[in-house]
Amino acid sequence: MVITVGQAIVYVLTGLYGDPADIGAGICLLIIIQLFVAGLIVLLLDELLQKGYGLGEFPLHPLPITQI
Repeated sequence: MVITVGQAIVYVLTGLYGDPADIGAGICLLIIIQLFVAGLIVLLLDELLQKGYGLGEFPLHPLPITQI
């Protein structure tokens, strides 16, 4: 989680989402929070998949359905 926060701060401060001076401190903070929450969700979903709670037991596999 520390790496997620660090990456979010670096992304925002290096200007990936616009010049921090132009978008303001409040928007920068909101972007950092949004990136952190998204990274946290990805980490939690990865933990669920590693524990075996995936689509392997799903009765209808989504890949053949999408290839109509």
